[in-house]
Amino acid sequence: MGCFIMKLSYEDKVQIYELRKQEGEQLKWDVNGRKLGKK
Repeated sequence: MGCFIMKLSYEDKVQIYELRKQEGEQLKWDVNGRKLGKK
């Protein structure tokens, strides 16, 4: 895994980081939405 990451360019790393951040936000909202829905 480490070698694969080293081959990625800086731009690729930034893109992946942004995608993961967006996915994380999405998951947070989904969880919060379900909690509110249960109430």
